[in-house]
Amino acid sequence: MIDLLQNDYAVTNLAMYGDELEEMVLRAEYLPYLANGKVKYLLLSGGGNDVIGDSTLARCLNLFDPDHTNPNQAAYYINEEFDAALDRIERLYRRLSAQVRKMSPNCKIVVHGYDYAIPRPDGPYLGVPMQSRGLYPNGYEKLCNAIIALMIDRFNERLKRLPQQNVIYVNLRGTAKTERGWFDELHPTAATARKLAARIKKVLN
Repeated sequence: MIDLLQNDYAVTNLAMYGDELEEMVLRAEYLPYLANGKVKYLLLSGGGNDVIGDSTLARCLNLFDPDHTNPNQAAYYINEEFDAALDRIERLYRRLSAQVRKMSPNCKIVVHGYDYAIPRPDGPYLGVPMQSRGLYPNGYEKLCNAIIALMIDRFNERLKRLPQQNVIYVNLRGTAKTERGWFDELHPTAATARKLAARIKKVLN
């Protein structure tokens, strides 16, 4: 999305692949750029790696239960580890919001909670961690999709609770629509990326 936005806006990209939100907030590499008070927006995409990094996702899921195979029962599989992760992420976002508000009161932070990712069989980001808990995307596709969708919904709800005086939340859910809209489990195709960027542009314009 940043590559696309850079075609229309003066964007300085500080992102590093694989960064967790805590690393971003501790390093606070964005603050020196805000010191002159002229930056209008801080575009922030963070929190996903805090949940899918290492074995975190697997720890957030309960073991497969043959009595809970209906997609409507997705909530059964999301345990307190995920809630704890969301608590940490929300605290970090609030800390970042306070940092930016102190350094540059007029700067707005634009955040999003991702689109509905789709786990794939043996997929390294979602599929493998889910399979380690007995949740196989090729055998229980709708259930696995529903679990990830519910996790993304809960993450988005946390972002919507952030201080609105300097945080603008953008809802990207439902953009890709099908697996064909994804390059892999987490990254969109070029066509989907253009649609995602268009949603961000509505805010920046």
